[in-house]
Amino acid sequence: MKKYVNLLLSSLLVSSFLYADDFDDDFDSEFGSTTQAQVSSDDDFDSEFGDDVEEKPKKSYSLNFSGSLKVRGYGFIENTNYKKRNNNRVQSDGVLELNSKFKKGNYIISSSLFSTIGTEHNTYSYDKVFDEFRDMNKEVPIAGIKEFYGIRSSDNYDIILGKKVFKVGVSTLYSPSDIYNLALSPDPLDPYTIGVWLGEFEYYTENSSYGIVFFPVISNSKTFSPRSRWSGNDSQSNSNNFIVPANAKIILDKENAVRVLLKFKSTQILFDNGIDIMMDVGYGPSLYTILAYTDEANVYEETHPNVFYTSLGFSTTYKKLEVHGEAYYQHSISSRDDNFISAVGGATYTLDKFVDKVGFNKIDMTVEYVKEIKTNSYNEDITYRPSEKQRAPKNDILVKVDAEINHKWSLTYFGNFRLEIEQNKDSGRYQKFGTKYTIIDGFVGEFAVETFNGDTKSYYGKWQDNDRVILQFTYSF
Repeated sequence: MKKYVNLLLSSLLVSSFLYADDFDDDFDSEFGSTTQAQVSSDDDFDSEFGDDVEEKPKKSYSLNFSGSLKVRGYGFIENTNYKKRNNNRVQSDGVLELNSKFKKGNYIISSSLFSTIGTEHNTYSYDKVFDEFRDMNKEVPIAGIKEFYGIRSSDNYDIILGKKVFKVGVSTLYSPSDIYNLALSPDPLDPYTIGVWLGEFEYYTENSSYGIVFFPVISNSKTFSPRSRWSGNDSQSNSNNFIVPANAKIILDKENAVRVLLKFKSTQILFDNGIDIMMDVGYGPSLYTILAYTDEANVYEETHPNVFYTSLGFSTTYKKLEVHGEAYYQHSISSRDDNFISAVGGATYTLDKFVDKVGFNKIDMTVEYVKEIKTNSYNEDITYRPSEKQRAPKNDILVKVDAEINHKWSLTYFGNFRLEIEQNKDSGRYQKFGTKYTIIDGFVGEFAVETFNGDTKSYYGKWQDNDRVILQFTYSF
């Protein structure tokens, strides 16, 4: 019965797409142009009675709709050599997103629903639709809530309640601080971000903001099937990034706890240039999971151990150069997980002069370096596997180049070069070469080639058979 109910909910979600199409002309600057609904006296009221009737006060609100539909097809160049793996060389997937925003006075209600499906076997779940609270399963739901929150705003503060994509980091390509949100990752190179349930109060001064955030619900990100070709070879990690003994039983932590975060942001003037500064400190269940021992032999518990964590970052711009840096630190209580620092520094430079001689309007180039430093290792008597394999990157150079040819056509390149770490020799590289073309307003086509190389047991080396070509279309309405 539950299965049929969830299928009905999915059908309603898709049907709402058809309904939202009637509002294509009503989007505001975020969702499209604004629709203004008003209740007032009739402008055409007969003048004979107009002088005798007191005009009613106007009531106004705005209601906006938008959405997007992304569909992809991709083909792997080679078959995998891994046993017991899905070996389909041609696959596809798609994501439908529907957004709405209601505003009246100082109140805003915003919502975003999604539906996703693909051909990756044993990955998508039909019975976890809208399963929101304490959602610890690993399967990707075919529909759900990306965001649903309300805002009470004033000149000096905002109060936010609901499910929302939450970000505090300042880095461009990789932010070690932005790990609160959940990711749907049937394809690990193309995750879909959904929000977390929270309550937030933020107070504003002239140049700064101060906030306190509560995260009352713990859930897990969703990933691909252990049988997927993304899982690597038979001797490596499964889809949870844990190496688990044969015939082991994994149980989930039944307890829930509230994460609390204090955050601060400010814009200051330094050497006649503005600099944005962020800092936060939090306590509660870790944003990563560990595998802990239990009292039973060959039975392990997957849990989020309590930790202190803090981050600090900055961003500033000088002419066409933007520079940023960010660091995240975790301190595990009772050494149930590693204590570590994950730091990133980088810059973006824009070329918009002389590039026309080689056929471009402008070129944006971003380079970042990411380094993790472990300050204390986990207690091996308590923890079977720490979160180390979930924490990436660790010693990486990230490069992104966006080259705009004209307002419709652009080229892009992204590279992740993992440098060797002495203890595990995890060197490798991932590169993506792509082009994007706007066919008509709101309809964009993309073509890309992805390649993987590295040591056999490295993060990217285990995907050395997964080189592929991708064709993608995105329609925004």
